[in-house]
Amino acid sequence: MVRYAIMGTNYLSHIYRKAICDAGDRVTAVCSRDLERAKELAGEGAAAYTDLDEMLRDPNVDAVYLCIPNVLHAETAIRCLQAGKHVLCEKPATVSAAQMEAIIKAAEENGCVFAEAVMNFYSPVTDLLREELKENPVAAARLDYSQRSGKLDRLRAGEHFASFDRSLHGGVLSDLGCYVLHFAVNLFGAPERITASAKFLGEVDGTDAMILHYPSFDVSATVSKCAHSMIGSEIQCDRATYTLRNLSVVLGAEKHTMENVEAYDCGIPVEKWPVADPSRLPGVQERVVRRFSRWVAGEDLEAQRRLLRESLTVQQLMDDVKLQIGY
Repeated sequence: MVRYAIMGTNYLSHIYRKAICDAGDRVTAVCSRDLERAKELAGEGAAAYTDLDEMLRDPNVDAVYLCIPNVLHAETAIRCLQAGKHVLCEKPATVSAAQMEAIIKAAEENGCVFAEAVMNFYSPVTDLLREELKENPVAAARLDYSQRSGKLDRLRAGEHFASFDRSLHGGVLSDLGCYVLHFAVNLFGAPERITASAKFLGEVDGTDAMILHYPSFDVSATVSKCAHSMIGSEIQCDRATYTLRNLSVVLGAEKHTMENVEAYDCGIPVEKWPVADPSRLPGVQERVVRRFSRWVAGEDLEAQRRLLRESLTVQQLMDDVKLQIGY
């Protein structure tokens, strides 16, 4: 059993608190700038803190789940790792490849596990597809994760939101683009190069179009916070085409041939399409926690190392895209 501290008290922190308990682990501490909110999330039997260093001295904490603004991830993660705590960090783990390299170095030096909680990495369908594509050459792929922001109308009316604040590294690339890039790198590896363009929504990108160039095929990728994807993504191969919905979680996955359609068990039941916010589906965060806890226990560490390499590659690609679109 892993004893978790939660850093941050937003809606996702509450979802992860339940996921940690459902996975058979414990929440033993919560840290927030607001003590009352920390106490509310901590509930009975867990300590509430407003000071990170004080929380990191708590001997009843093995790992920290970070659910704080993206710009604070790297500094906070490194402090946790240096205190000997494992870290599960919300996506995107950092705002630059240099920060990701510093996290990897801190994790190695302190013998701790660091992992990015990018949901599609933890889907069993992603692992299955990666193995199948070794025997079924890719001809082309079209990946999309477009999810209309629930804040869009209020943003256009003049309200301010951190997720659309340029100084806080808001925008669709950071929020949704990391999912598409993670999925591509997981299945196909690092591309030879990436080209990108964007349409801006105020001071940040609202819709991005990217092409990942591989030696024998290209992957076109689109992400948007201005509209919702209805048809999902597809990977076209020599002997089959794979279709997927809700790429952030990997749902509705099917293998199509001219003769047959085979549906894959994605492990997350869905009653109807489209799914407005896949992160709120029951079980999504629980499978993230279960796998992370296995890594903390020293199991399946090759997968954890693969995720670290993937996270660094994705940050490098995002750095490149940011330059191309004008950040």
